[in-house]
Amino acid sequence: MQILDIGIAMAQFELACDELEIKGRWKVADPGLELPNSVTEYMVSWTQD
Repeated sequence: MQILDIGIAMAQFELACDELEIKGRWKVADPGLELPNSVTEYMVSWTQD
């Protein structure tokens, strides 16, 4: 997955949340997940207000 693809997915998700009046924000924070391999990378989380 490319950074551009992630951005598009984030935009679509946020637009859907806006349409459904779900309040929230993007947050970059260490979620403490064990990643399965070195090609997996944490980017961002959505947190509901």
